[in-house]
Amino acid sequence: PQALPLAPMLVPAPGAATGAMTTDVNTLTIPPAGLALSEVERGLLVQALGRCGGNVSKAARLLGVSRDTLRYRIDKYQLNTGNSL
Repeated sequence: PQALPLAPMLVPAPGAATGAMTTDVNTLTIPPAGLALSEVERGLLVQALGRCGGNVSKAARLLGVSRDTLRYRIDKYQLNTGNSL
């Protein structure tokens, strides 16, 4: 499956402070060859954990999910956070 470019999906939130971004789901498109949703999810988890230095609580807030949900998905994809969970 082809890698999904994530940067074009991000747009400034109306009235948000400089640098604040939101996802505009109306601009998301599936490539003609398709994609694996699990690869997109895994990629977003890796990005969030990297941006947060492996801090699961901060990454969970960034993704808008509970810490337990993020821990479940980290285990599901066998990701290494570099920190104790």
